Amino acid sequence: MSEFFPVLKYDLPTLFAGKVLAVLLRPYERGRDFYDLLWFLTQRVPGNLAYFQSGFAQARGQKGTLKTWAEVLQAVSRKIEKINTSHLTKDLRPFLEDPADLRWLQDYPKVFHKLLQEQPLSK
Repeated sequence: MSEFFPVLKYDLPTLFAGKVLAVLLRPYERGRDFYDLLWFLTQRVPGNLAYFQSGFAQARGQKGTLKTWAEVLQAVSRKIEKINTSHLTKDLRPFLEDPADLRWLQDYPKVFHKLLQEQPLSK
């Protein structure tokens, strides 16, 4: 007898919102989260604000503290200013094919803010 397992599928804006939740709520820095943030920004993916707000409210019990996607990205930006780029580099080094990529990781906050300026509004 075969069993049925539902497969959940999310669109890119929802995945982006989930990644932002991970960055803001995780109690430690995970290099992959920050790497993925840049990927979403380079793809110009808008964020799913409703999904973010629901997840944030579930995790923190706070509703409506971040009312726009721009406010969400400002919160991420504040967190980016505090990241340890040497930890980020160490965490991601094994996954980089080109050692030249280490340079932009060391300038991560600057790269993030440049891409953030080109970010579209939420979905």
